Amino acid sequence: MKTIIKKAPSSYESYLYKYLRTDIDKAYVGSRKGTYGDGYTHSSTCEQFAEDLKNPNIPWAFEVFAYGSHEEIKHLEYETLTEANAATSEDWYNKHNGFPSKVISKQTDV
Repeated sequence: MKTIIKKAPSSYESYLYKYLRTDIDKAYVGSRKGTYGDGYTHSSTCEQFAEDLKNPNIPWAFEVFAYGSHEEIKHLEYETLTEANAATSEDWYNKHNGFPSKVISKQTDV
């Protein structure tokens, strides 16, 4: 699996990651409260994603592309998935578009 890890800041609470099935450009985006490299892989409940990810004949890329506070990353996850309408798109394994951060939403509404 090709792996692309954006350089992490000296301090962060969460990160945003993406698995991309490169032969058909189908993706899964998720967030993790914790540090990259702690053994976490994903929290997807999509059975097709789990099956595809285990298949050694399917090409994958994995990317960590954002770091920040938990609220910032959850909101970025929501924005990323909502912009793509991932929950209803055949190009995504995500079953829902996440949830906006109440803290970030309140800050941007002011």
